[in-house]
Amino acid sequence: MWGNKDRYVILSPHLLELLRDWWRVARKKGWMHPSQPWLFPGYRGQHMSGRQLHRLVRLAAARAGITKRVGVHTLRHSFATHLLEQKTDIRVIQSLPPRRRGCCSDTRSSTRRRSTPASPSVRLAR
Repeated sequence: MWGNKDRYVILSPHLLELLRDWWRVARKKGWMHPSQPWLFPGYRGQHMSGRQLHRLVRLAAARAGITKRVGVHTLRHSFATHLLEQKTDIRVIQSLPPRRRGCCSDTRSSTRRRSTPASPSVRLAR
């Protein structure tokens, strides 16, 4: 659905620990086969489809009381917006790994990473 490209994100230490806990519990309960590489398996042991992920995002938005139209791409824009709200330099945000190399770089600005921004989810844990 989204071009079979890996997506990279910055995780807060708190979220990373939650994901590690999920991994351990899911393996222990047999929800994931030990050789399965997916963190969130989909139907019949395959990876979660784009459609499944889109439905989960919409469901989470509805449960959170968000009435606007929301999709997976909304998360990407929200992430960048939160970094900007934290006063992260725009050049740092531009240098973060995009969906594919070079798609978001601006030739008029330096894309050399000045610092690694903190994940916006760090603020949620407080």
